[in-house]
Amino acid sequence: MARSPAPGVTAIPGLLRQADGGVLFLDEIGDMPLALQPRLLRVLQERELSPLGGGKAVKLDFALVCATHRNLEEAIAQGRFRADLYYRIAHHGIHISPLRELRSASPDSRTVAAPGR
Repeated sequence: MARSPAPGVTAIPGLLRQADGGVLFLDEIGDMPLALQPRLLRVLQERELSPLGGGKAVKLDFALVCATHRNLEEAIAQGRFRADLYYRIAHHGIHISPLRELRSASPDSRTVAAPGR
């Protein structure tokens, strides 16, 4: 555990450190401010995190899952999302239609379940 930032204050690991050994889910990554994207890209490339305030870099191991309602290719073209970050996270994309489009589909095609359930 990291040292206390001040007397009487308990250090709480950030989300990246909490995801170590598990899954990091980034919801609405398309809304991530452009200024933060290089930081995330560095963590994904190096698989380590430099703690705030300095100190030794911490190795991280996590699976990454991202979600967004935005078209990231359009965001890249408009300069709102980094192309290098997109190519780092977009290995296995799954497009899920909005529910308003699924309502008109047949009942069998509206059901989404894992195989064998």
